[in-house]
Amino acid sequence: MIIETTNLLLRALTPDPAEAIVAGERDGQSWAQDFPTPGDVRVAGAALVGGATFATDAVPWGPLHGRRKVK
Repeated sequence: MIIETTNLLLRALTPDPAEAIVAGERDGQSWAQDFPTPGDVRVAGAALVGGATFATDAVPWGPLHGRRKVK
């Protein structure tokens, strides 16, 4: 799921990016220099450990991660 506005891009957080966030694995990611923050790591970790229901095509809601668009 993607929600896009003029200034913001929200994507459903899925297990693969959540694992990369927790591990701090930046290879192949288009992350800002200051991402992930400690809060991002906590949220992704809680989603993984807590058994969060990640968004799928059939169930398009769950944890989201956002990115501000640079103009």
